[in-house]
Amino acid sequence: MKFTLDQSQQQWIDNTFENLNLKQKIGQLVCERDRTLLRQEDLAGFLEEYPVGSVFAGAEIIDVNADHTENVRKNIASIREKVETPVLFTGDFEHGVGSEVSGLTHLPDLMGLGATASPELAYEYGRIIAGEARSLDVRWTFSPVADLNTNPGNPVTNVRALTDDPDLALELIIPLIKGMQDHGLAAAAKHFPGDGTDTRNQHYVTSVNRLSMEDWRKLHGRVFQEVINSGVYSIMNGHIAFPAYEGPDTVTGNYNPATVSRKLLTELLREKMGFEGVIVTDALSMAGYCSWDGYDRRILATLNSGADIFLWPGTASFFKLVYRALEEGTAEIEQIDRMVKRILTLKALVGLHEPGSELIPFPEKQLEQNYRAALDIAENGVTLLRNRKNVLPLKLEKDANVLVLTMPEHDKIPEILSVFKNNFEKRGYRVTYGCFTKFRSNYLKEINKFAAVILLNNAKPLYGNFPSVPNAIWPFMADHEAKNKIIVSFATPYFLYDTASADTCINAYSDCKATQETVVKLIFGEIPFKGHSPVSCPYTFNLGDGITAS
Repeated sequence: MKFTLDQSQQQWIDNTFENLNLKQKIGQLVCERDRTLLRQEDLAGFLEEYPVGSVFAGAEIIDVNADHTENVRKNIASIREKVETPVLFTGDFEHGVGSEVSGLTHLPDLMGLGATASPELAYEYGRIIAGEARSLDVRWTFSPVADLNTNPGNPVTNVRALTDDPDLALELIIPLIKGMQDHGLAAAAKHFPGDGTDTRNQHYVTSVNRLSMEDWRKLHGRVFQEVINSGVYSIMNGHIAFPAYEGPDTVTGNYNPATVSRKLLTELLREKMGFEGVIVTDALSMAGYCSWDGYDRRILATLNSGADIFLWPGTASFFKLVYRALEEGTAEIEQIDRMVKRILTLKALVGLHEPGSELIPFPEKQLEQNYRAALDIAENGVTLLRNRKNVLPLKLEKDANVLVLTMPEHDKIPEILSVFKNNFEKRGYRVTYGCFTKFRSNYLKEINKFAAVILLNNAKPLYGNFPSVPNAIWPFMADHEAKNKIIVSFATPYFLYDTASADTCINAYSDCKATQETVVKLIFGEIPFKGHSPVSCPYTFNLGDGITAS
């Protein structure tokens, strides 16, 4: 799909391109991290030598600790004032800006949106992210995830994906992208050619899209094609091989991640699928890329693959290599010129061509409205899969003792899930709380003093390779004496596969505050369950399952 530009945008692109020297053209290809730049003793001097075209601000999606709002604003301002060609700031805002920048709205994870099956909420999801990102002067997000989580054992996508169903994915991802781009934030659908089929993690190794071409065209290929047709401004490729389309590298024998593959990025994505926007690589520090071959060969392969923006390539080394490649003829200036023009087009599409563009005002009252929207998404998405003994809605006597167990064993889990505990206590119950292993030795001895026992699972890719079911769960699953046993998964929707005998099970898909508050309301019947599972799980539940009356 061609992007529509007005006269002022096209004139800015043409004029800016004509005035770029070679160093500045190379810089347009680089996306550096704000924290890397701000560690430089002489930031102005560094940016003069390496005039990078885009900068990643805030925390990463795999980082537990969010940056602070004012720090991000300050960092962006200090970088922006030291560059001549406008820098495009970007962030990893898959489930809300507040997930990576504290003080803003943390939305339910994308699969929580998938469980709502609501295009209206999807558009709102995108609009909220756009408004809060623009309040930071961030105009590009590395989201949404367009992958289909077709393999329950995939360690990367999981609740970061909407669903395993292409029909549902397209029903939601297109309005989500529209919600972003209608409000000045460029989207980057990821991770082409599609994650979610392998059991391996591209952070550690080149993973593989296992589908045949026929199946790929029905699944991941169909989603990416429709996203392209709908006008997405950019696509992020993964360090993912696609053997059905391209075999192993003839030099190393390793499968080619899309990051180094001209066949996948130029032949398939650009020529056959018609994508004319910006292709950005996933992080070039990941082992799925670095393990393919040495630095020079892999960077040159990416330079010639059809990708436009290199995410954290090692800036000084990158400039040096590209200069040499142009001198030796292993790279062509015409290719770089095409890349730069696509990047400048992206910048114009989000308004960087406008002189003196300022931060979009963001009133405090808007945060309250955005949090209400996060609650709406959670209330329409949280899914009741089991209620065999009619434990829900839960009825307890005043001051009842409740045991709330968290897993997996990770320092952050009890802290992250404390919103759930606090909301139970606000209702007047006495909560004994902590990691499962803390109670394992005395679990069966003390179980009769609790009026309810609730297991909170938070196993997801963030904490390592999924699945993560510890031995400590043994007494809980074997126990027939405990009253009102409830399982809540705030992360992987497939936890029921490992706890298939559970009588009461809720899939919440997200550990954000809005979701935790909502789950407590649902447990006590204060609001009804509305969500339907956006994925299937072998032997346990199917796409669309969900008990909608509590």
